[in-house]
Amino acid sequence: MWHFNPAGALDTIRTPKNDEFFSSNHCEAVVREAVQNSLDATPNGSSLKTRVVFSFVTVKGAEFLSDLEEVKLHCASIDKHVPTGSEVKSLLIEDFNTTGLQGSIDKFAPKDERDSLYSFWWEEGSSHKKTGSGGSHGVGKSTLSSASQFNTFLALTRRTDDPFEALIGFCSLPPHELHEKQYLGYARYGALTKSGADKRLLPYTSSSKEGQAKIALFREHCEPIRGEESGLSVLVPWVHKDLTFGEIVKVVLKNFFLPIIKENLEVEVADRNSGSSVVLRKSNVIEVALEFFKGSGEGQELHSLM
Repeated sequence: MWHFNPAGALDTIRTPKNDEFFSSNHCEAVVREAVQNSLDATPNGSSLKTRVVFSFVTVKGAEFLSDLEEVKLHCASIDKHVPTGSEVKSLLIEDFNTTGLQGSIDKFAPKDERDSLYSFWWEEGSSHKKTGSGGSHGVGKSTLSSASQFNTFLALTRRTDDPFEALIGFCSLPPHELHEKQYLGYARYGALTKSGADKRLLPYTSSSKEGQAKIALFREHCEPIRGEESGLSVLVPWVHKDLTFGEIVKVVLKNFFLPIIKENLEVEVADRNSGSSVVLRKSNVIEVALEFFKGSGEGQELHSLM
């Protein structure tokens, strides 16, 4: 379930700047962060190319969507428009031939530089990534949540260092009041264990019956492509309207043309509702660039780099 943090007597009341920072172009920020994080999560020495898939999906299912009702209540309290209906237009971002989010699932366990799960879920504005990496798990969740009109995402990961899958979520709202109670704004999706000083919020994992049920619902209604491969699948519900099929293709071409022609990266953009799909790889990247940048000259500029 979602856990929104009540404001305490000593808490600083801070309003996230995500919407302000990314308001000009959600698409640019999200695509660059997602693809670069996937490239950085490619195992050292791997001969396989990193694969990233952006899929527009419509999520249905009352049982799965009921978990998002808590988010809708908090969004309504800050006057965000809350859509009705049983369908949620979403963006599913998946990577393959990557490590997944690694490290301990416990926030209080000792950390090292490979603890990308901790950085992705708990840290803000910092990262355990090595110098030279192009993305940052520390800001990755802010970027991804900003792609949602409700500043929310869910993420399912299978890791190379763990036989179990883990499901987490994050929501970043301004401080607000709901039912005469003050909240700091942010929330995380996971399993709360114990209470008092020993309280822990952990990912739902396939090692428990509750976790298995939550992950099964995610798989059934979000339909990720991933099977047994390691990697990360992120669902952005109520995706912003400026994240479109064509814009994602253009951002990938402008920012990741070189890794594609070097055969380090392959990116697919798909709309499961219409059946449209394009795979960006070395063999067709010039053709796709000329098509999507028709009349702008950018396709020819990319061609000159070959």
